[in-house]
Amino acid sequence: MDIGKQIKKVLRENPEMYPEKLAKLSGVSKHRLSKIINQRAIPSVMELKKIADALHVEPAFLVSDSDEVKYKFTEIDKEFLKLLKDPDLAISLRALSKLSNEDKKAISKVIQRFSEATG
Repeated sequence: MDIGKQIKKVLRENPEMYPEKLAKLSGVSKHRLSKIINQRAIPSVMELKKIADALHVEPAFLVSDSDEVKYKFTEIDKEFLKLLKDPDLAISLRALSKLSNEDKKAISKVIQRFSEATG
C-alpha cells in the first residue's frame, strides 16, 4: 500500500491539481500532505477521506495497488469537466453566474431549443 504513489498518480493525470491546491481543498496542511505523499507519514482515516474527496477518488483507491485511477465521476461528469476547461466557456459561465435566476432560466431554454434543433 503506497498512498503517496496513488496521490501522485492522480496529480499527474490532473495537471490543474497540484499539491498546494490539494492541501487547500482537502484541509490537510501542505507540510502534512508532503509527508504523506513522500511516505514519511500515514494519514488518519479522516485525512485519507478528505484527500480522496478533494481528488474525486474513492478512499479505497488510495490504499490500493491499482494502476488505474478510479474516479467518483460518471462519464457525464467527466465530459462536463472537459467543457469547464474550455476558456471561452469558462468566461461565459462566469458571466452567467452573475445573472438573475429568471435570466438563467431563459438562457437555459434557448440552449435547450438550440440543442434540440441541431440534434
